[in-house]
Amino acid sequence: MKLGIAYREQRKNYLKQYCPMVYDRLLMVRKLDDHLWKIDNLITELMNNFRLAVEEAVLREIVYQR
Repeated sequence: MKLGIAYREQRKNYLKQYCPMVYDRLLMVRKLDDHLWKIDNLITELMNNFRLAVEEAVLREIVYQR
């Protein structure tokens, strides 16, 4: 998913810039990719939940307007 890739890259860049020790540690123990996949899954789930909530709110608004 393109959205997840964007967030993975943002997270990776954030870690490099603001938490270099964490980034280096994750890289050294070969857990950086796992961490970034978790971020991807979390963001995907949050965005799906947000989308469903918005759709539900719009449908509710349509139904109660009549």
